Amino acid sequence: MTSRIAKWDNIKFMLIICVVFGHMSNVHPLVTSSYSRLQFWIYLFHMPAFLFISGLFSQRTVSGKNWYKAVSFLLLFYFMKLIDFCVSVVLVGIHNSSIDLWHENGVPWYALAMFWCYLVTILVQKKHPVCVLVISVLLAVVSGYRENLGSFLVIRRSLIFFPFFYAGYLTDIEKLQTFLNQVYVRIGAVVILICSFVFVRKYYDAPAANQPGVIEKCISDGMIGAEDEQGLCAYIGQHREGAMGFLFVLPSHRRRGIAQELEQEMIRMQISRNRFPYAHVLEHNDASLALQKKIGM
Repeated sequence: MTSRIAKWDNIKFMLIICVVFGHMSNVHPLVTSSYSRLQFWIYLFHMPAFLFISGLFSQRTVSGKNWYKAVSFLLLFYFMKLIDFCVSVVLVGIHNSSIDLWHENGVPWYALAMFWCYLVTILVQKKHPVCVLVISVLLAVVSGYRENLGSFLVIRRSLIFFPFFYAGYLTDIEKLQTFLNQVYVRIGAVVILICSFVFVRKYYDAPAANQPGVIEKCISDGMIGAEDEQGLCAYIGQHREGAMGFLFVLPSHRRRGIAQELEQEMIRMQISRNRFPYAHVLEHNDASLALQKKIGM
């Protein structure tokens, strides 16, 4: 098919909206438990759907062995990393920032994952589809438990999402459209979405900041922590755009000046790295506003 299909464009638009909502917690200063549940629900389907649709429209590229399309995603990946680096240096002021050619946890990961998906699908297109799909699912499950793979060349994420891309590649788009046009299918899809949201809202509990291991994980990611004779009790970090945030002190350790000491130490660290220390605070967050005034922010 050469003409665009409005239905799929609309679906991709809605998925993009889901991406925006799903990533808002990375920069939003107030993430409630309800928002965490909504984010978890969105992550259940939005990226698998993206990869499935990408695979659905990859059939011509794969059958024609269009290596240029695969390589274009690789070039896009490094172009996005270059833009991200320029933004970090020019706009955010992170002057000690550098381009890591081998690892990625930010936005550009999707472009590299698409490169791997196209590359592998072109290479295995003559193999038995069921065998490829089964093996890819097994690799995805195993890689989900292999945290040591980390972000190296986005291999872990690519393995996890490849089955969705390959399933889309195997799907006949005309038969799929005929199936989706059935009224009972549309009603069933709405029911499944609503039921899954209700289930997540009722039973999903986002990791609380005072649960064992949560604070340790935050500090290992590059945050500053505080501890007393009982162990770790507080932390502070930095949002992706450069603002200080994530400040949290266990309820049992509050009103001891720990928050003030942590933020002052973060400010010193920001200045030592030639970064401008700043933070976003909601107007009704009286405690945080009072803290900012106290330390001269």
